[in-house]
Amino acid sequence: MRCGEVPGALRTKIAVNHYMMAMVAALAEALTAARTAGVDVASVVRVLEASPMDSPIARVKAAKLVAGDESPQAAISDVVKNCRLVLDAAREAGATTPIIDLVAGLYEATAASGHADADMVAVARMFAAPPAE
Repeated sequence: MRCGEVPGALRTKIAVNHYMMAMVAALAEALTAARTAGVDVASVVRVLEASPMDSPIARVKAAKLVAGDESPQAAISDVVKNCRLVLDAAREAGATTPIIDLVAGLYEATAASGHADADMVAVARMFAAPPAE
């Protein structure tokens, strides 16, 4: 895909990663909230797959979330680096990015909690209900 003059391809990749990182965090939050509410998350995934929100990445990451599979395809540590690239590019351009600011913080907190080597779906740990006392 042609993306214009240099560094158009790099900027395009950063924009695509921006969306993907936010999308996976939103998917993790939605499925964790559904699970917490007692909803069958596999049913939620089937509905998502039959909707306009379906995508190859959503299918892969939803399957990992349903299975509790945090084996890395895209490690949290790499996602944190990519979030920094997105934030740096946005700041340089003067863009306002409240969503990715929040998402970056969630991935950073996931890494800091000892899950830097886990797949990016481990961000779901930031949405899990605290253990009962």
